[in-house]
Amino acid sequence: MPHIIRQMNIYLFSYHVPDRIMIQDLGAPITTQFKGEISDIYSKGNLIFFIETLFMGGQKIKANHTIPTESIVIVEAPPILQGDWLAAGASTVLVPQMKPETTAWGAVVLNYCRLIQIHQIEVITSPWSSNTDTEAFNGKILPKPGMRTKQNSSLSLASKSV
Repeated sequence: MPHIIRQMNIYLFSYHVPDRIMIQDLGAPITTQFKGEISDIYSKGNLIFFIETLFMGGQKIKANHTIPTESIVIVEAPPILQGDWLAAGASTVLVPQMKPETTAWGAVVLNYCRLIQIHQIEVITSPWSSNTDTEAFNGKILPKPGMRTKQNSSLSLASKSV
């Protein structure tokens, strides 16, 4: 795998210790790891602001942080949070891909496989989200006369392996 580092700081947002193979894939050490819950991500100028909430000793501690927009952000988070990093202008958003492997004792563990770069996250509407009869699909999706349709959204990821 080619090294993707371009003189940018690398920030890891994960509770887990970074896998040594991930560090090799990056070609540089991680600048800072944030292990808390992340919220309120926004940008102003060339900086991204966010709040990290840590739970220590039975107490909730909130810390305000800033990182440059010219950063590599690695997140183990749902697509909506990945989208927040993109919307805030992080230059590179990466998500670790995990591969399930079975141990000798039959337990399934997730091991690091590779990093996937997220380029955009889109909200799409599914034609299957309305409450209609489950008739055979004929290629056309039209509501019945007088029927009100309900739209549900799901997330679609546009990604590329790094």
